[in-house]
Amino acid sequence: MEQVSFVYGDSSLPGTVPAGGSQQTASVGASVIAAYRAPATELLKLAGNDTPLAGLKPDEIGSRDGGLCKRDDPERYESYASILSRARRDALTVEASAPQPFEVAKAA
Repeated sequence: MEQVSFVYGDSSLPGTVPAGGSQQTASVGASVIAAYRAPATELLKLAGNDTPLAGLKPDEIGSRDGGLCKRDDPERYESYASILSRARRDALTVEASAPQPFEVAKAA
């Protein structure tokens, strides 16, 4: 079973920047990228060298059919179940945070 949790907002920041339009899109987009990149990175590490994914970086892979594949060569594929089984794991848990919004980073 695949599960991704998404938490939006940070109550430690002042409420001066409205969440709307392109600002919200940039914030949510960065969070979605972080939510994909963290498990993909960890799965590549777990896959090791005995896999069709060997040597690939997170930016070179995509998800398909319950697994990972090389974006421009989808035949280089391995299922999540296979990766976890070989690593003797039942599940994978990772946490990721998106970078600070540009408006907040610029003010710091």
